[in-house]
Amino acid sequence: MYKDVDGPTKPLGDLNVACSRIPVHVIFGGINDFMCVSKMEALGYILTSYSMLLRERKIQDALTNPKSGRRFASITRVKGAGHLVRLFHFQCTIDVWICSIK
Repeated sequence: MYKDVDGPTKPLGDLNVACSRIPVHVIFGGINDFMCVSKMEALGYILTSYSMLLRERKIQDALTNPKSGRRFASITRVKGAGHLVRLFHFQCTIDVWICSIK
């Protein structure tokens, strides 16, 4: 996905279809980080971290913007978590799932 030019955007088509058919819940970490794929990108991240963090939040906001046509059942931000929110804050994932089946 990371070296594929269309990799980051192709799944949006599937997400658009899923949001129109089933309840889709989104869980973001409150820390707007991203995964680096090389040491040079990691160095670039350190040098430009503030602008990258702002860009990451803008991407999340664009993804969940109702004007995009996508309607999410819920959007949750977990304070203190980054992109590995499901691994380190799995209780939040469980809580969202339990609330969705009630």
